[in-house]
Amino acid sequence: MDENVASLISICGVTDAEARQLLRENNDDLNNAASQFFEKGAPTGNDPDRYDDSLFAADREGFTDGSRSRPFHIDGGVVGDYSTTPTRPPSRISDRSMADSGMEMSNVAIKSVEGPGQESGVIGNSRAVFGPAPKDAHYDAQSWAMTLVGTQETVLDVAADQRKREEGGPAFLKPMANGDYLPSLVTMLSTIPSIRNLLLCPAHVATDYEREEGWWRGTPITPPARIAVDGELSQTDQLELIHEVQRLMAFLDRTDRAYGSAEPLSKLEAFTNAIPQEPEATSLEKFLLGWERAVEVSGLQSGLQTSLHTEVIANGTVQNSHFLDATVVHNVPGEKVSLYDVLDSHLFTYTASAYVKTLGDVMVIRLSSSDGSATKLDVEIPGVFYADRYMACNEAIVSQMLRDAAQHELKIADINRKINKIKYHHSKKTGKSVESLKLLNSSMKAFGTLEGPEGQVDDANVTLQELQKIYNSIKLKLKELDEQKTKTREILDGINSIFKPPVEKASPATNGDTMTGIETIDSTNPLKEEFIPKYKQRLCAVSTEPNTIYLRNAVSAPDDKRWWRIQYQYDYDSPLILREVNPSLAQTSQHTNKPDETASNRSSRPQTR
Repeated sequence: MDENVASLISICGVTDAEARQLLRENNDDLNNAASQFFEKGAPTGNDPDRYDDSLFAADREGFTDGSRSRPFHIDGGVVGDYSTTPTRPPSRISDRSMADSGMEMSNVAIKSVEGPGQESGVIGNSRAVFGPAPKDAHYDAQSWAMTLVGTQETVLDVAADQRKREEGGPAFLKPMANGDYLPSLVTMLSTIPSIRNLLLCPAHVATDYEREEGWWRGTPITPPARIAVDGELSQTDQLELIHEVQRLMAFLDRTDRAYGSAEPLSKLEAFTNAIPQEPEATSLEKFLLGWERAVEVSGLQSGLQTSLHTEVIANGTVQNSHFLDATVVHNVPGEKVSLYDVLDSHLFTYTASAYVKTLGDVMVIRLSSSDGSATKLDVEIPGVFYADRYMACNEAIVSQMLRDAAQHELKIADINRKINKIKYHHSKKTGKSVESLKLLNSSMKAFGTLEGPEGQVDDANVTLQELQKIYNSIKLKLKELDEQKTKTREILDGINSIFKPPVEKASPATNGDTMTGIETIDSTNPLKEEFIPKYKQRLCAVSTEPNTIYLRNAVSAPDDKRWWRIQYQYDYDSPLILREVNPSLAQTSQHTNKPDETASNRSSRPQTR
């Protein structure tokens, strides 16, 4: 018993008395006691339905020590927690900053799901009644049928001792059974202070955010029915979406739990039908567009127009998008490419080019592989990204860069053709190609070991000398072509370096093959002033798989520069959370063929160095 008490105090941080009470209520089962604590909190010690023999020694009124306990209740236990009458929402006119409003909204919304809330109910007796059927009742046979019991796959929760938030670390939303990236997206956006404050929507405060004990693990909060003046029931789907996002933002900021769930959000009507004309729309599109539409319908300002919207000019028309969607194409199998390479191939083609007219404060990028059988993306994501080469204001410079680059790529392709023509000998008989130098080397060995009459040996030596000359000539020609190719490649790299950091040198991986550092060194060929990048974006978060995310705790701990790698493993009978901390993750490589989402924040407005 004492060992379990000590363990429970260590896990939950409760007092000795609270630990003993939790264990008594759970038959001394440590896991059940810890689960009860994380689900219901510490025992209050003042349960009105609990036997208390001290009350028999009390005076006639039942109170001797000011505790004001009640001996018994005629109507049974208390149905809900007590709370005061709801007050009016705060005025929209305020002198406080956006950050202050966001902090207040965190307190309001988090209390609604993790603390006592306003009692609510539904008028009427429409609930199901279970019991024996009355003998005189009549049932229509046409109204009855056999149905299958439906099952829904869910992600199991981790053990109770893993449900507590890591000290100084970020909370997150656990993955969904369908492998959707919605939990990762919401978690990443919550770590960016400006976006988190927008999603908190401080201009709108509900009088009651409702309560649901299992909300954090995926049980939806069902709002009570609202009775209109004309007596008809009505619900505002858009407001439900706003309230759910407010709960999630507040939860991720203030909770003591390690994780929450995006399941309730994914089941809302305003989310599932956010884009009815596009049934195949992704959760990323549904979330951003659905929330923005809900805010607009409610008469509020979303703020996403300047924060997340990116305007792209393509084929002479301006297209507005919440994110950039790009496909990773490996021209050489197994070759790693950078984020710049991916966006170059996506925005710049041989027939047309697209440029960014307006760049939002935060840029969300979704990457997917063109090869459905690929097991990884092999894309290097820099810690600092410059968007200058994709901006419409630099179209003239970039267009010239693309033309020059195309010319040098043609030169390299021509050199490769010459190399292949000289390097390989194609046999018309077999239809196979053999390396010329290897073929000549085999022939020279054969003539060098030839024995016979003196005349034949002399002829063989002459042939051997001719073969040696051809061998040396081919070897020299291949060397010259390789040197030409190297010089042309250096020129091409210099052309493509426009609007990129001067020199980047990747350091060895620090976590297997998933995380690397980046080191900036002095450039031996500094860029011209007009080519120095100015549109700077800093990496905020990356999700490489639905259950793996890299992020910083920028909201709760703004000065904390550490990166957290959080992985929720649920492919086993007992799920677990793996956490790793890296002091300064500046560059990461993606290793999944599923869509990957990356969020970066513009650290400052364009400036001239």
